Amino acid sequence: MAIAFVTTASILLSLDDSSIGEALNFSRGSLLVLGATVCWGLENNCTRQIADRDPMEIVTIKGFGSGLGALLSILLLGEPVTLIFITASAIMAIGCWIAAK
Repeated sequence: MAIAFVTTASILLSLDDSSIGEALNFSRGSLLVLGATVCWGLENNCTRQIADRDPMEIVTIKGFGSGLGALLSILLLGEPVTLIFITASAIMAIGCWIAAK
């Protein structure tokens, strides 16, 4: 139901006030909102499937999924990989390794 509300809101926000009948333009932002909503629903469904596991395991799985999704997004958008990005990634990897022990 939440996906339907967000989809409807995105469509309404995409309408141009001048002539509503022929001015339905999906902007990049509205498509990203729709994509984020679909991913949110998928994530909630997957979390429900593993809800009986240890909370630390759930957080670890969701963290890796979110991190990989963010990494894929910046690579697809052509963002430069800087020294700060590499340093932050190394720090997070060390944190994951320590938490896993």
